[in-house]
Amino acid sequence: MKAISTLAALIALLPAGLMPQFLGHEFIILGHEFISPTIADARSAAMGRTEVLSTVSSNGMFSNPAALAMLPSPQGQLGGRMLMGLIGDEQAEESYDSYSSTLTPQFSFNHLSFAMPYSVTGSNVNLAFGIGYRTYFDWEANFESNWSLDDFEISTEGQTRGGLKMITPALAVNLRDQFFIGAAFNQSVSGTISEEFKDTGFTGSTVTSTTDIEHSASFLQVGAIARISPRLTLGYMFRPAFNWIFEPAEYTEDGVTTTVEDGWELTIPSVMGIGVSLQTSHKGLITAEYQTRNFSDLEDDGEKQEGIDNGACFRVGIENQGPTSWRFGFFRDAVFMTDEDDTMPKSQMGLTLGFGSKLGGLHLDTFSEFSLVSREYEGYDGFDYVIYEDKFTIIRLGLSLTTEF
Repeated sequence: MKAISTLAALIALLPAGLMPQFLGHEFIILGHEFISPTIADARSAAMGRTEVLSTVSSNGMFSNPAALAMLPSPQGQLGGRMLMGLIGDEQAEESYDSYSSTLTPQFSFNHLSFAMPYSVTGSNVNLAFGIGYRTYFDWEANFESNWSLDDFEISTEGQTRGGLKMITPALAVNLRDQFFIGAAFNQSVSGTISEEFKDTGFTGSTVTSTTDIEHSASFLQVGAIARISPRLTLGYMFRPAFNWIFEPAEYTEDGVTTTVEDGWELTIPSVMGIGVSLQTSHKGLITAEYQTRNFSDLEDDGEKQEGIDNGACFRVGIENQGPTSWRFGFFRDAVFMTDEDDTMPKSQMGLTLGFGSKLGGLHLDTFSEFSLVSREYEGYDGFDYVIYEDKFTIIRLGLSLTTEF
């Protein structure tokens, strides 16, 4: 059985032994988020990542497909996000004369959706259909790292492209405008994850390497929404476990390509979420949700991971509704990372802010997110073993544009 100490190395990032491989396979940059589903919808992201009930548009197929049955008219959305941040490596900062590592700005188009309601004549049951494209696991990022020792300077630049990108057809049912149920099937597309690294060493020479991995996955996601009263709404979302299949990786360095791994298969644990939304006043809305993170059920080629417990996500969002709706939120999400010699998942905590407003014939929703996560581990300082801390400071900005037909 593989231990979490093997996995912990992938979570931190960059030199000084911080992040070599993902489950013994290839590099990724934000390892602690590698099985954290991305929030595609800007309104949900601005409201503390509360996606079970906050995604009330055609993007609902990505988080709670039951939301499609609440649409009054055909609707389309598209959008993306920008990622940037800082990476703190305490051991490297103390070992070198100078050290810095940053996530440089990287924009990614991450969703496109269309949905339309369909009225069944003479029935209290109505339908809605939708189809979309989204990034489910977002592995895209850029980074730069620079450090110096005596008269020598070293630098690393890298980027990751890809992740788990899905085509999502969805169906939802409206029962008397009170109960809503839906299901969405997700099939991977654009099935290549690629990484590129440029390392400039003490001699000044630069080595460029790339890794390409073909992969595929599919899964079903279901949801339900109940209007308990005009002010109170409850929601439920469930995505069962699924298999994510990776083909052998191709590694290229200075023009020479080799196959460096056999293929492998991950079993991604299930996710369950419940949410509650309360209209506190004519303009005020508050929503809260809970999601599971069953990390101990992660399997690599059929072998369960040891050394990490299950975790959970707690999220709260507030909206002040009006011609321009302002949104705020807080989240505390368990992520796939532990302190050394500990089994409790670390928490990524963040604050969110955004607004929604009409923009000509479109509706614009924006979000900004600031989050922190850190881990402690033991390292050698040249004289003794001491406790060091790695810290990620992550900023995400994004938007969604909506049009009705």
